Amino acid sequence: MSAGRGIIGSIDGTSSQIIKKAQSGVTCQAGDYRKLAQIIIDLLNDDSLLEKYAINSRKYFLNNFTLEKCTNKIIKKLNELI
Repeated sequence: MSAGRGIIGSIDGTSSQIIKKAQSGVTCQAGDYRKLAQIIIDLLNDDSLLEKYAINSRKYFLNNFTLEKCTNKIIKKLNELI
């Protein structure tokens, strides 16, 4: 996401949820190599979708995962404990 690239992943869980929420790529269940191959073929035929995913990926990173954002979240949580 920090590199501003669309994501193709054979992954489950939180990582998959973030990619879907950010609209930054396409995922399938871990180990589903057939679905992964189909995703790659589909995306090779749609440059505009790849560009959209790349833009969304970078935006999501900047809004959620920069050092400043992460440290602010940690500080906020620590202050809640006090």
